[in-house]
Amino acid sequence: MLHYHDCIEICYIKQGTGTYLIDGNEYSFAAGDIFVIGSNEIHLAYNDRDVIMLVVLFMPALLYNGAGYSFEMDYINTFQEARRMLFHRISPSFSHYEAILDALVEIMHENTGKTPGYELMVKAALLKMTVNIKRCFNIELKSGLHNNMKNYDFFIPVFEYIKENYSGKIKIEELARLVNMSSSNFNLVFKKSTGSTPTEYINKFRIVKASQMLLETDGKIIDIAAEAGFLSLPHFISCFKKYTGKLPKDFRSIREYIN
Repeated sequence: MLHYHDCIEICYIKQGTGTYLIDGNEYSFAAGDIFVIGSNEIHLAYNDRDVIMLVVLFMPALLYNGAGYSFEMDYINTFQEARRMLFHRISPSFSHYEAILDALVEIMHENTGKTPGYELMVKAALLKMTVNIKRCFNIELKSGLHNNMKNYDFFIPVFEYIKENYSGKIKIEELARLVNMSSSNFNLVFKKSTGSTPTEYINKFRIVKASQMLLETDGKIIDIAAEAGFLSLPHFISCFKKYTGKLPKDFRSIREYIN
């Protein structure tokens, strides 16, 4: 189910394959992958087969110790920067992967056993995991091994244009011109870089925006569809069902559980 929350979410794929949709960006996943999902990022796992996930949720405030050290904010900002740079998936080949996974398993173990002092052990493991995520992020960013990060700057004009104009008609030719490419070449490079065609990316982004409106407003579904950029209500419902697994009216009903 497409959803969001105030917590930071760390998800380890223990078994299976599938696809994650995070803030309109699509990521395939397989056993061993770790996903970092920031506060209020709308996300959904779908097309999943025999998936077993280990998930840790925590509020960013847990990374503070109350002493007011300025460096603590750097670790909070790691998750915000990762979101901006589309750094959501940590593969087994990435640096510091084992340290991140070890800390994640330790958190699970301590929280399940709840032996005396487990709260401090959980926080210690959480801090260790966060530091290693930051180190991983910095190394992968510098090395350029992460394809999404490597191509992010190149496609910034495209992402920004979609963000500002998603409610209206967007022509692929206009997007291609933003990065000085032909439409055909743009389609190929964009697909290779993001995992989605430009049209798929636009539709996913619109669904993310529509889901936010469904959860946060009382607007009519037909009006929300139009505001999100869908000219046809049937097309909106079809896309919404494809990416969330629910009809818009059913998705809206989860508000009572979120609030």
